[in-house]
Formats: sequence, structure tokens, C-alpha cells
Amino acid sequence: MVKEQTIRNFGSRELPVTFIGKTAQVLAYVNHGRWMADCPECRTGLSLPRGEHVSPSMMVRVGGPVIQVKPRWVLDTSNPSCPICDLPVKVMWPKDADLIDAALEPRPRLVNRNWRPGESVTALVAETERNQ
Repeated sequence: MVKEQTIRNFGSRELPVTFIGKTAQVLAYVNHGRWMADCPECRTGLSLPRGEHVSPSMMVRVGGPVIQVKPRWVLDTSNPSCPICDLPVKVMWPKDADLIDAALEPRPRLVNRNWRPGESVTALVAETERNQ
């Protein structure tokens, strides 16, 4: 059974979610340089492991030296369910995730490294160029 709904999380972001059986298919997004997804049940923002970022201790470059960031909740890739409410979650990644990372990398401040589903890589690059 496929059931669609929209989750409203903190702030003004509304992200669509689809349920297939009891598994929520959620969209990945970038917030302050971190790949995230929101649990539609408890609204927890889940840090997503990506590439070499496979442990709770993720390395992030902040316009210079690499620092360690320890996210509060990380989605376990071997058992993808919300660590707070145990809802099974399947993350839907954008096909151009590498290009999104590359477009956000030149931004020196993490607070400016954001991407939402539906925003194009071209728009990200143009925004970065306008603000340099």
C-alpha cells in the first residue's frame, strides 16, 4: 500500500514522504553542510552517512581545517530505522548528490551550505557565485 503525506518539521520546510507498507520513504536534504532526512513520525532530523562519512564522528571542512562533527542522531545504514521511534526509513537520495556537494563546497560558512529537494545545481552554483 502506498500512502503519501507531507511532513511539516521545524521552520518552514515541508517535505513529502511516501509510505510503502510501514516503511517511510523520505527525501535527503542538506542542512549546514550535513546530509539529513526527517523522520515523519517523531520529526527527528537524522544525519545521513555518505561516502566516507560512515561513523557518528563525521569530518567536515569549514573553510580551512577539517573539524570533527558529532551528530546527535545518525541513521544506521545496516538497520535503517529512526533511532528515536524505530520507524523503518528508506532515504531517497537525489541522483546528483555529488554535484550538490561540489556546488556547496566553495561556501566558507557551514550555515550557508543548504539544499532542498527541487533546488537545481545550477541555482546553487549561481547563488554561490553571487555571494562571493
